[in-house]
Amino acid sequence: MTDFNQHSDGKWTVRHDTERSIEPSVAVVEAVAAVTGTEPTLLPPLTDSVDGDALNAILRTAGSSVGLSFTYAGVDVCVEATGEIFVRPVSDGD
Repeated sequence: MTDFNQHSDGKWTVRHDTERSIEPSVAVVEAVAAVTGTEPTLLPPLTDSVDGDALNAILRTAGSSVGLSFTYAGVDVCVEATGEIFVRPVSDGD
């Protein structure tokens, strides 16, 4: 992860370097930890929200237009095969 950008709507964009050996599931946990100011070890297991192995497999083998969205640790997360991870407070349906 090298780039953080906060948008006016409260959403954060975190750019994950897909060339690093880190798995996308680990990058998601790191991004959520950084944005929420929580130690990664204090976050709930990612598997409470999404299958980490499936997330890794889909994003590693999919084309760049693939993205997955889910709620994790009180935030909405959208992670894309391009390496972008979007994190924002849970929406109320708007």
